[in-house]
Amino acid sequence: MWKWIAAITAGLVLAGGIAVATGADLIHQPPTSELGECRTEPASDSQATIVVLLGTNASDANLVDTHLRHLQEVVLPEAARDGARVIEGTISGDSERTPTLVADISFLPTGEGSDNPENQQTWAEDQKEVFVRCTRSALLGEPADRSDVFGALAWGSNLLPDHAELRRIVILSDAINTTEGCNLTGRDIDSADGRAAVMADCGGAHFSGLAATEVWLAGVGLSSGSDSTGTLTPSELEAFWSWFIAEKQGRVTRAGTTLLPET
Repeated sequence: MWKWIAAITAGLVLAGGIAVATGADLIHQPPTSELGECRTEPASDSQATIVVLLGTNASDANLVDTHLRHLQEVVLPEAARDGARVIEGTISGDSERTPTLVADISFLPTGEGSDNPENQQTWAEDQKEVFVRCTRSALLGEPADRSDVFGALAWGSNLLPDHAELRRIVILSDAINTTEGCNLTGRDIDSADGRAAVMADCGGAHFSGLAATEVWLAGVGLSSGSDSTGTLTPSELEAFWSWFIAEKQGRVTRAGTTLLPET
């Protein structure tokens, strides 16, 4: 009954790295075989794919439970429903080139018994637990000194297969870019001229494009448990990122300080 699980597990040590195309260059992420239990074999090249960009800077220190709840209650249940592959990386100070790959897990089992609904449900529940465990470890590690959301979006866009059944990026972060010259708290992100300047200065990362990609923003404007970050309000940040992502041919379909269901 569980031969298909054994077959997938055995394949972990044989996995290679993820090559990310950015213009004429290739950025090679850490070999996925180094992820241990935080990696399972994708089901197919056309599998629905979700990239989670995880905020790990100092402002996220008090948002560990919030980030984990978004995964447990919103992101991963939908991934299980869609049979998606979920790839997670951290938002670092130079996210385009030096993110940390946290997890790469398929919620669609393969092999003998994989078409059994009961086996699929058991597999999905097991993988949710693993994914949350891997994420918690990343959140409790050394915080990033800065938050390069622009670079993280570019990195994530390059991981989405062109022909995936679903292309989604989920940003679990306050959505405040804090890299030098692109710190959003010191920029005009409301006016057309201000946005054009930000795009010119900060939007030049190597995007493969966000066409046919939906983006979720969870935790917008939250910082250290407060309701806003600096002088920027959540609504200003949502409006800016919706504009920026539309300029990159994607669309924000869900956004807010929380995406958690009301209780």
